Amino acid sequence: MASWVLSECGIKPLSRFYPKPTTSFISNPTPTFRFNPSPSSLKPRNGFFPKARNWALNVATPLTTLEPPSEEEHTKRFDPGAPPPFNLADIRAAIPKHCWVKNPWKSMSYVVRDVAIVFGLAAVAAFFNNWLLWPLYWFAQGTMFWALFVLGHDW
Repeated sequence: MASWVLSECGIKPLSRFYPKPTTSFISNPTPTFRFNPSPSSLKPRNGFFPKARNWALNVATPLTTLEPPSEEEHTKRFDPGAPPPFNLADIRAAIPKHCWVKNPWKSMSYVVRDVAIVFGLAAVAAFFNNWLLWPLYWFAQGTMFWALFVLGHDW
């Protein structure tokens, strides 16, 4: 079974390094256990467990060292503690004017829509009541409750 699962996943099972027994315990009342390696297991492997290991780190050291940046280059670098090159008025000016117009009817229509979707998902889940659809329902309902949480949090 395991070899079938591995072959279906595209993975080759590990090669056998012990011989397959030719007799069983039932037919052979005095079993003798001997290790008879197959010729394929005796050849050197270059795979996961090589015969000889090279424990060297193979790290090269630089021949020259880097010079520290000059004072001019240091001033051109990014400073995360410096104030940004824009202010809040610049951000507000970049947003179109129609985005600042408040419309309570449109806002409440989004709340009503989200609550209707929550009740609709619950009705669909109760109607089908299939164990295959429950994870989909949990994900969808969790997303809608998260949307309601965001609306309440921002309110």
